[in-house]
Amino acid sequence: MRKLRFIVIIQLILLVVLIALTINSQAANPGDSDKKKGKSLSKGALKLYPNPVPMGEEFKIEYTLEEETELYVIVNDQEGDISFFFTETFGPGTNNIIFNTAGMEAGKYTLSINADKKSEKVKLEITD
Repeated sequence: MRKLRFIVIIQLILLVVLIALTINSQAANPGDSDKKKGKSLSKGALKLYPNPVPMGEEFKIEYTLEEETELYVIVNDQEGDISFFFTETFGPGTNNIIFNTAGMEAGKYTLSINADKKSEKVKLEITD
């Protein structure tokens, strides 16, 4: 349990750093963010399956991008605590991420993909 808390704390620190870097980048280049505003993540483009997913098994996140975009993928538990997150740049078109639930407890989660000023969310359930 102590190791899990440490991992969550590190993830939160990394998220704060990423947000700060993004804000600083947008402040330094305000015209760049206006060019891409709302064009990256297609509305309704996020799919997750299988759902529910058995604990310790994998699920697939599928989404469509209109252009190369840096995405923030965040999984929150029912209390809103971050269970997992990462950021990566993906190309235009349909993209897939395979996610393993090993180490996650059974329960309901919210998976969010954030790009520029758009966000897509989907409910995720992990079963025993």
